[in-house]
Amino acid sequence: MNVVIIKEKLKEGLDSVSKSGGENKELPILKNILVEAKNNRIKLVSTNLEIAITSFVPGKVIEEGETTVPLSLFLGIINGIQTERINLELKNGVLDIKTDNYNAKLQCVSSEDYPLIPKIKNKNSFISISSDIFRVATEQVMSASQILENRPDLNSVLFSLENEGLTLTSTDSFRLAEKRVKEGDFKQEDMENISCLIPLKTIMDASKIFKEGEVKIYIEDSQILFESEKVEMISRLLENKFPDYKQLIPKKAEAEVLINKAELLNALKLSSVLSSKTNEINIEKEGDKAIKIFSNEESVGENVYTLPAKIKGDFEKISFNWKYLSDGVRAIKSEEVYLGINDEAKPALIREPNEGSFVYILMPILKS
Repeated sequence: MNVVIIKEKLKEGLDSVSKSGGENKELPILKNILVEAKNNRIKLVSTNLEIAITSFVPGKVIEEGETTVPLSLFLGIINGIQTERINLELKNGVLDIKTDNYNAKLQCVSSEDYPLIPKIKNKNSFISISSDIFRVATEQVMSASQILENRPDLNSVLFSLENEGLTLTSTDSFRLAEKRVKEGDFKQEDMENISCLIPLKTIMDASKIFKEGEVKIYIEDSQILFESEKVEMISRLLENKFPDYKQLIPKKAEAEVLINKAELLNALKLSSVLSSKTNEINIEKEGDKAIKIFSNEESVGENVYTLPAKIKGDFEKISFNWKYLSDGVRAIKSEEVYLGINDEAKPALIREPNEGSFVYILMPILKS
């Protein structure tokens, strides 16, 4: 193998595949990535046996070939190189990395020992969506998720294609986010209605990797493939059962509050300084045109933040985890935020004032 490649293109490819690198005492080769030079492009592949990522990098292939190289060492070297053009040449199991003023050699492992990467057989059925719309949808729905060691069944995103469109949903049991992608914002080709659970780590990585162009999504045999012109990511699907959540979304609210997003986020951040160990802040109605956000820590002090709002209906003092509330507000894309508030035993609803494609449901903190 002998190739000439542009540093920034190589770095971009390595950054993508680094998302799925992993360690396995029984398979130390997983610390390596597969490097294949063929047809004037370089293919980089990494896997942790749960996710596999392939990145295609343009380059001049002088001699075709393939090997595996330690990812962390290779990436560290490429990041440090200052020149634009890099020559990679495989000689007797050693990768020679050379520029005009630098030379390094890395011991490689034969590609024959590298795990086989699963393939999707039927490429005729897929969903196509722009990377911008895909990234916004995944980032919004991840606002209600976190990796939970004791609840692996919740470490996922429900991916549903039905007559009303494409829906992504996540929850960590304290909050829930649902994002509906409008029918005109994606295309489906010979794809029947589906409902599957995508690992949360897969969605997190995909939202960072696919930055431009169209993303095609294929689902087959408990596998999901995300594919763009430059990158492919294939992952296993989960077999857990997602909670039946539809009835949890409030149909109406006892009080409706319209408030400036930036002002609300600032109030929550400031109030959090003196919140309790449970991250508790309180919200209370202050007349008909303002709300009061306050918090206190008995051993330290208290603070109160009053900000203007448009209010319909009444509500008593209600408490939330300020971090969870901030996550939901931050996921809103409009300048104003709609808060649908009920009593402390019922979830609150957060969304854009005139747009219901994204909803964020948050349970208040119950008082004993």
